[in-house]
Amino acid sequence: MAKKPPFNLEILQVDKRSLQGVPQITVLDITDGATDNLHPEGLFSTEFFGRKGEDRRTEQFAYIDMNTRILHPILYDAYSKLKGLYKGILEGTDYADWDAKEKDFVRSNELDGQTGYAFFIKHMADIKFKRTGSAERDDRILLIQKNMDRALIRYLLVLPAGLRDIEDDGTGRVKKDEINKKYARVIGVANLIGKDGETSAQDATRKTLQNTLNDIYAYIKDLLDGKSGFMLSKWASRSIFNGTRNVIASKNAVRESLDADNLASVTDTGIGLFQIMKGTLPITKYALRTFMASRFSTQEGNVTVVNRMTWKPESVTLDTADIDAWTTSEGVEKLINRFKDAAVRHRPVMLGDHYAFLVYQDDKGFRVFDDIDDLPDEFSRDNVRPISLVEVCYLCQYQKWYEFGGYVTRFPVTGSESTYPTRFYTHTTTKTKRLLEYDARWQLQDTHVAREYPLPGMAFMDALVPDTTRLAGLDADKRGYFTHTVRPFGNEGDVTL
Repeated sequence: MAKKPPFNLEILQVDKRSLQGVPQITVLDITDGATDNLHPEGLFSTEFFGRKGEDRRTEQFAYIDMNTRILHPILYDAYSKLKGLYKGILEGTDYADWDAKEKDFVRSNELDGQTGYAFFIKHMADIKFKRTGSAERDDRILLIQKNMDRALIRYLLVLPAGLRDIEDDGTGRVKKDEINKKYARVIGVANLIGKDGETSAQDATRKTLQNTLNDIYAYIKDLLDGKSGFMLSKWASRSIFNGTRNVIASKNAVRESLDADNLASVTDTGIGLFQIMKGTLPITKYALRTFMASRFSTQEGNVTVVNRMTWKPESVTLDTADIDAWTTSEGVEKLINRFKDAAVRHRPVMLGDHYAFLVYQDDKGFRVFDDIDDLPDEFSRDNVRPISLVEVCYLCQYQKWYEFGGYVTRFPVTGSESTYPTRFYTHTTTKTKRLLEYDARWQLQDTHVAREYPLPGMAFMDALVPDTTRLAGLDADKRGYFTHTVRPFGNEGDVTL
């Protein structure tokens, strides 16, 4: 596959020539006088943007003439991070002198130095930046040097009205998107600037415009940037129903016996417990509700819990919210989503102010129970503790976790081997034990095997672990990310996850 250049964004250069045919917004008024008609030169003008429902209302940009030149927010941020003195001069809080020999600002005092927007703009193109060996600093210097010809902007592009339109909230009041207040502030300040808009007399005004411009840039950037941004979540997402996204880790194939059932085979792909729960969401929700069903099956709305002091069962009445958390589909899904936070996984599962279950765990086996008096004398109480969230999530279907299969896909796709079918091997903590379950008579059951029983206090394995035979096809030594979808094997007709 041919190499392609990366997708890069450049600073937009907006000048009078490029704005030919783009309408200019000049007034703050929403409506025209005492009428209900939108002002023809305002932020919501139907003459500029068209009426609601028309394509033009979501496609047509406009602009505001700020009557002075302001630093582009990206360049302002770069200068500010290169040297705190630069930001202080722009904001009028720090005083400096221009050193023609060093070609840089040097800190001074209020009596001998100068400050303000105009003072900084006058010399900013002549600054000779000092290199420190920092790659991040070098990138900022390169950014400034490459864009010096477009560092100052006079014209502010305004988003199409359809993307920030006014609405009636049902009570007769008008609701406006937050960005409209920022645009209005720019118009109001720009209308106060005269012909000499770039002198020191306008420093305070330009500072206000700069801060407002920074706010607008940050607002739009937040819409587009990150996993939850508008662009990635709506337009550029690679969403797969009940699929998850993850990074990869190397496989640890060291085992005492190659015949061990707690060894991932070459056809398996390791996956973290949280990822497999998300990938099998409908099945996991059912399993968790089934596991907790015995707690909520009592009469008259009472719930069986374990007393925190005596470690004996008792019947209590819980708040509706506590009951819904474990008995409704929405509540259980919230608990699964909360499992993403590793800090909560080892915490005891609480029902109100009480423990949900007790768990016994030694080097051979485990058992979930609810009465400390049921523990046989030959079993140590030191091995008993309140059941944790990770234990509940793992034990709700600890044997079925290894029956799921699906597809792993490497993005960006680099070839035909970027996607492959696999059986998933579920990992829990970085250190685990292979344990059998004790039955009601506290006898070990050979057929009830927990291959990766999570151990208290251990860190969690949350990466995707392909077999080493898959690494070349996944181009795993290059930057990328992986998605995986999961479904049960041998269940034709089941919901495809």
